Amino acid sequence: MITLQELFDTLAYGELSNIAVGNSPLNTINEGDYPKIVSHINLGLVELYKRFHLRQGEVKVHQYPGISTYYLRSSHSGEADSMDEDIYLEVGEYTPFMDDVLKVVQVFDAYGGEIPLNDTTKSNSVFTPSFDVLTMVPCDPVEVYSVVYRARYPKIVLSPLFNPATVELHIPDFIVEPLLFYVASRVFKGMITVDGEVNPNTSNTYQFELACKKIEMFSLPSDVNDTRDRFTANGWV
Repeated sequence: MITLQELFDTLAYGELSNIAVGNSPLNTINEGDYPKIVSHINLGLVELYKRFHLRQGEVKVHQYPGISTYYLRSSHSGEADSMDEDIYLEVGEYTPFMDDVLKVVQVFDAYGGEIPLNDTTKSNSVFTPSFDVLTMVPCDPVEVYSVVYRARYPKIVLSPLFNPATVELHIPDFIVEPLLFYVASRVFKGMITVDGEVNPNTSNTYQFELACKKIEMFSLPSDVNDTRDRFTANGWV
């Protein structure tokens, strides 16, 4: 776990140490620069959570007769007693659906059997025409499926009382380095050099890709990929 202030400090003394961000002096990220830097951090977290299976979500989908398309969006979510043809994502009273789907990775029936995903050779396959959309063959009576998906990291939101020292980022240590390179690449992107040219920003972009390759090489996120399978095998679902 790292705080946002610690991430700011690492950027200020590392990747951004040779430039003044906005009106900040060197080695400092001032409050006026928070929106810009936080925006870059949010984008970097989305990119990293897309690339690696770092966070997982699961939601129940109630499939109704005559309906083949289901949107994994909070506007279609509700508690079990409110399910109908428009409200078909079942959530608990204190566990709202967070609109955090990046990619559907598995679908299970009510008995725990895995349903084929995007397999045109299987008649019972479900498909994902978009990252947060499922298409399924209509059935009667209603059936309930569990949809496991790769989830994004919760967006960091600025507020009037925003204090980066109290914002905890519950992210794995191994993505901090590529996240720093990503933010630096965004800051440098579009900056004008002393020659009046647009900074091509190749160094930090290259370092970001290299850091991601290292993560892949050491298979660091692999222990997250089988979370649902391990829970199922131990009877924890």
